[in-house]
Amino acid sequence: MKRNRVLLVDDSLPILAEYESLLRGSREFEIVGKCTDGMQGLKAISELNPDVVILDIVMPRMDGIELLNSLRLSGAFMPKIIVISAIGREDIIDKALSLGAVYYIMKPFENANILRRIRQAAGIIPMSGSELTVKPEKDTRGPEEKLPEAVTNILHEIGVPANIKGYQYLRDAIIISVEDRDILNSVTKALYPTVALMNNTSATKVERAIRHAIEVAFFRGNQGMQDELFAYTTKNSRGKATNSEFIALVSEKIRMELKEKDS
Repeated sequence: MKRNRVLLVDDSLPILAEYESLLRGSREFEIVGKCTDGMQGLKAISELNPDVVILDIVMPRMDGIELLNSLRLSGAFMPKIIVISAIGREDIIDKALSLGAVYYIMKPFENANILRRIRQAAGIIPMSGSELTVKPEKDTRGPEEKLPEAVTNILHEIGVPANIKGYQYLRDAIIISVEDRDILNSVTKALYPTVALMNNTSATKVERAIRHAIEVAFFRGNQGMQDELFAYTTKNSRGKATNSEFIALVSEKIRMELKEKDS
């Protein structure tokens, strides 16, 4: 039996391990590669010629939409691509499907559902064209498990590019601040050094990279979302939120959203 070649592209190592565990016992599939950013994924597609690609949207260096667009512009053979993402915005979903994704599946997901979609994409069973977007299953995870995805979603909505170094530092800082509100009282002496330790760098570089990420977002990002979150701050004539203000406001919004979902 011919085994279908599957490439996994997601910056979350636990998610990659979950996909690998799901497919490992199947005689129908062979995992030919695992990539943790879009640039790696694009290169692997051209070199490995997979039959099916599992693709995340928010990733370092090149996001999933950019990867799909690069494939389309190159005119190269496009494998069957299944997008699996925590991002549920209609414009992102429509863009991914218009660029050639065969399914768009929302996280969290049921393993049986993912396996069925991979089998459909590989042509093992008939595809269901009437349901290109698969809504998330009932989320039974606790707040700690939901937190990383919530932070990723809001940074994407604000417009912080995932391909710059400050994105990861900012993401780490917000997660820490949601879990420990008191650390916001000591951003310079506690928060930056903690993020630096996690990323094997210095607190000064963390502060500068976060400031740059915020500047990029404010000039190029989602103005409506920024007005909603930072209206008071931006009207104070400074033009953009400081690092501390940005982290504090985003952390509080996420904390409230997670509380509402679990109430």
